[in-house]
Amino acid sequence: MPFAVGVAPLESVIVAFAPDGTTDVYELAALPSRFTVGRSATNALCLRDPRISSGRHCAFERADDGALVLVSFEHPNAERVNGERVRGTRRLYVGDEVVLGGSRLRFAHRRAALANPPSPSPPPELMAAIIAAPDDAGPRLVLADWLLERGDPRGELIQLQHRLGQRHDASLAERAAALLAAHEADWIAPLSAPVERWAFEDGFVSEVKVLRAATTEAGLAALRAAHPIRRVVDDG
Repeated sequence: MPFAVGVAPLESVIVAFAPDGTTDVYELAALPSRFTVGRSATNALCLRDPRISSGRHCAFERADDGALVLVSFEHPNAERVNGERVRGTRRLYVGDEVVLGGSRLRFAHRRAALANPPSPSPPPELMAAIIAAPDDAGPRLVLADWLLERGDPRGELIQLQHRLGQRHDASLAERAAALLAAHEADWIAPLSAPVERWAFEDGFVSEVKVLRAATTEAGLAALRAAHPIRRVVDDG
């Protein structure tokens, strides 16, 4: 199941791209539980966009679980999520893009380090080898054995995804998806810099998509220090 924007343990930010090329970043936690979007400064999200309402163009509100929900006021320049027009309300998920008028709203997410990490922790030298050589399967498979000996399901994910990288097998893919559904929220930790989305390969976060307006070079370095990242995709 995809992660909803704003639901713990994710800490989400909104990145607003205006038609004139400017960007603004809003911490979702700092916004009210319901807030409006429009050209007027009375809106929590004030967009420099002549194609949206000068008053309130649309609103966002938080569901009971904290998820961010788009509330359309059904103006002529109606909101679209991933190209689909919104009527009424729409719950938002990691990777979604909201277009209103000539503006785009995208979302990036942090994840704090685990308060109670698994014990015992993997050997630091083995983790260092995995992070230093993201394309080398050897250290990962050694770690997979180490984890499985201790009953840690991540060891199974490493083995499954490694095998899936060699050939596709529907039953293996289904099992890997089930493991991620149960544990992904922990296994992405830490995401110390905001990322728009991520992908797993061989048991680890291997690809991240970042929004340059919300991520610094220091943030990217921190991500690379925590995960064996093979690819960084940005909005540039």
